[in-house]
Amino acid sequence: MIVFFIDKQFKRPATPASLSYFMQKGGILKNIVLIPGNGDVFCILFYTNDKNISRHIFNGVKGKKGWIIKTNAMKYIVLIGRILFSLIFFMSGFHHFSRQSIDYAASQHVPGASFLVPASGILAMAGAISIMSGYKAKLGAWLIVMFLVPVTLMMHNFWAVPDPMMKQMQMAMFMKNLSMLGGALVIAYFGAGPLSLDIKNR
Repeated sequence: MIVFFIDKQFKRPATPASLSYFMQKGGILKNIVLIPGNGDVFCILFYTNDKNISRHIFNGVKGKKGWIIKTNAMKYIVLIGRILFSLIFFMSGFHHFSRQSIDYAASQHVPGASFLVPASGILAMAGAISIMSGYKAKLGAWLIVMFLVPVTLMMHNFWAVPDPMMKQMQMAMFMKNLSMLGGALVIAYFGAGPLSLDIKNR
C-alpha cells in the first residue's frame, strides 16, 4: 500500500479527472482511491506490487512538496480481514454434515437435502480455505457466492415466515448473508491482496 500526498501548489488539481496524469506516468496503476483532505493537501491511495512504481510517479510530478509513505502494516490487516471473513464459512461447513442440519433443510423444502447440504458444506469450506490462504482467492470467492445465493434464498426466506418473531430473526440472517455476499464479490474482483499464495506465486 502506498500513500501519496499531493500539494495543491503543484498546480495540478487532485480530482478524479486529473488522475489520468498519474495513470499515464505509472501506466499500470489500478485501484486508485482519491481522499480529499483539509486545506491544501489531498491524498491518493493505491496498491501496487511493483516497487519501482512509486519512484517513477514521484519523479514524474512537477514539484518537491509531496511525499510518499510506504507502509507494510496494511498487508497484515488484509490478511486478518481475509481470515475473519472466511472463518464463519469454514466453521459452519462442518455442521452441514450433521443429521440435524440435513433434517432442517428438508423441513425448509430443500430438494435432495441429504446430498445438497453436505455438498454445500464442502463448497463453503473450500472457498474459505482458498480465501484464507490466498490461493486462487478469486475462485474461492466465487465458491462462497455459489454457496450463499441458494442458502440465503431458500433457508432465510423471511417473507414466507408467518410468525413475527421468527420473521425478524430470518430477516437478520438474510441481511447478514447479503453483507457476506458483498464481501465475497469484492474479493472475487480484487483478489487476495498481500500475504497470499497468489502474490507469492507471481
